[in-house]
Amino acid sequence: MTGQDWLVLVLKIGTIWAGLAALLWILDYLWLSSGMAWRSWLMRTYLITAGFIVVLMLVTALSLFFRFAGNGPTWLDAAVIAMIGPVLTWRIYLQRRLFRIGHLMHPKCPHCGQELAPPHSRRWS
Repeated sequence: MTGQDWLVLVLKIGTIWAGLAALLWILDYLWLSSGMAWRSWLMRTYLITAGFIVVLMLVTALSLFFRFAGNGPTWLDAAVIAMIGPVLTWRIYLQRRLFRIGHLMHPKCPHCGQELAPPHSRRWS
């Protein structure tokens, strides 16, 4: 095998692994939250971003395995990548807003209830 063959093999394995892991994470997250994660805008941004990763990996896998080429896949990749920025920016806005009103709590130990992280000394405005 040449160096390029190894590169393609690693890309194929990594693409399948990343796509399946993102899809399984979405399903697991929805299952663990009993579907309630979709009701929260903050949690919804996790699901949307993971969904973008699944779409990117699907288009990449189609290109690697089936020579799916042309402008269509390129534009789809560009559109999905371009949407990641706005979704994460919206998440930052939501996190700061929730932190300001006190809805973002520090994680607590499930056994003793003690905070695992020290309280923030600065409020975001």
